[in-house]
Amino acid sequence: GDHYFGYYSNDLRNKQGIYSYKPNIIDNNLLSEFYYGQWENNLFNGKGIYLWLKEKEEATPFSDYKSAKITSFVGYSNEGKFKKGALLNKEGDNYFIYYGSFNEGGQKEGENCFYYCSNLDKLIYGTYRNGVFIEGYVAKFKKDGRVTQLIVYKKEENKDPEGERIRPKFEKKIVDILSKFREAIKEKDYFKMIYEEFGRILKFRDENMKDIEIFLSEKYADIKKCFDFNKISICEDIEKKIYS
Repeated sequence: GDHYFGYYSNDLRNKQGIYSYKPNIIDNNLLSEFYYGQWENNLFNGKGIYLWLKEKEEATPFSDYKSAKITSFVGYSNEGKFKKGALLNKEGDNYFIYYGSFNEGGQKEGENCFYYCSNLDKLIYGTYRNGVFIEGYVAKFKKDGRVTQLIVYKKEENKDPEGERIRPKFEKKIVDILSKFREAIKEKDYFKMIYEEFGRILKFRDENMKDIEIFLSEKYADIKKCFDFNKISICEDIEKKIYS
C-alpha cells in the first residue's frame, strides 16, 4: 500500500522523490504520512519535508484544510534521521513551531532553539536537552508584536524550573531576535503551503501513475520542475530574518 514516485539508482531510492505510506484509519480519522525530498540509498538524506496528516475518515484527502490536523518537519536529514529544521504542529486555530536541531533519538536538542505557541503568543529561546527546554528566555507578546514579558529561565536538576522576570528594554538584543523570529513565521501560512503542495503532488501522481512514459528520465525531469520543495522556505526565511 506504500508508493514511491521518483528517482532510483542501483535499485535504491536516490536523489529526489516522494514516498507515501499506506493510510490508516484510527478513531474515525484517516492518518497519512508522506516524505518529499532528497534520498540516499533508501534513506532520507538532505533537504526534505515530512508530513503527518490527520483528516476525517469521510473527507476527501486534501480537501478540508481548516479541520485537518497537521504535523510536518521541514529541514535537513542525515541517514534517515531529522537533524535540523522546523517542526510544525497545527490543530484547529492553534499551532506550534519548533526551529532547531534534533538528537539521534529525534528529540529536540541543541542551543539557540526556538519554540512558539500561537494561542498564548509565547516564544521560548535557548537550549534543549532530550526534548526538554533547560535554559534560555521565555517571552510573551502583545498583538502588535511588542514583548510584554521576558523571563530568564533555567531548569536546575532535581528542582522546579526557575524564572527571573526582567525588563525587555534591558535585553534589547534578545528581544530583537525573538521579535524577528515571530515575524518570520507569521509572514506566510506555511501549514497551508505544505498542505496544498502535497495535495497537488499526490493528485498528479494518482492521475499519472499508470502512464509508463511518466517514468522516463527526460519526462520526469520536466515534471519535477513543477513541484519544488524549496518553495516551502521556512528555514531559509527564519535564518534570513534573524541574521540579516
